[in-house]
Amino acid sequence: MPTTQCDCVVDPQSIVCGLVFLVLFAFLFIFEILCAGVEARGFMFGPSIALAIGAKFVPLRKPKKLPGEVISEAYVLEYGTDCLEMHVGAVQPGERALIIDDLVATGGTLRAAVRLLERMGAEVVECACVIGLPEAKGQCRLNGTPLYILVEPRELDNYCYGTGYLLE
Repeated sequence: MPTTQCDCVVDPQSIVCGLVFLVLFAFLFIFEILCAGVEARGFMFGPSIALAIGAKFVPLRKPKKLPGEVISEAYVLEYGTDCLEMHVGAVQPGERALIIDDLVATGGTLRAAVRLLERMGAEVVECACVIGLPEAKGQCRLNGTPLYILVEPRELDNYCYGTGYLLE
């Protein structure tokens, strides 16, 4: 009988609870922290985590989405370039920051988020993502910033991609 690649189903509430647990555990003794979410899926998890740990939420957005004065950081993607922006004054020098995103592959977006916050004087103490693609080695671009990943895909021998079945 064919077996599918995934042994379990994870609902969105479990993902948020898992991320909140990781963050609360990691920040048990850290006070005055901010939570920065990367557009757009970082906005789904970031505010909930910020609320759970009593932190402010800082959106990191694509160009020309924020009103007022912004600071920006350009970065290279596999298929071109992009940019993140943040309000000037959203972060104070010396504040500790946690960056939330949905996926880390090459690490370019997270690295840009780290640089943006550091330019404003924040200390980025960790990044957290729902999904990590280990073969893309995105953590290597974070220059030692801890990265917490909730789910990583696993390699399966004899897996027939596109069908969802293991070959016998």
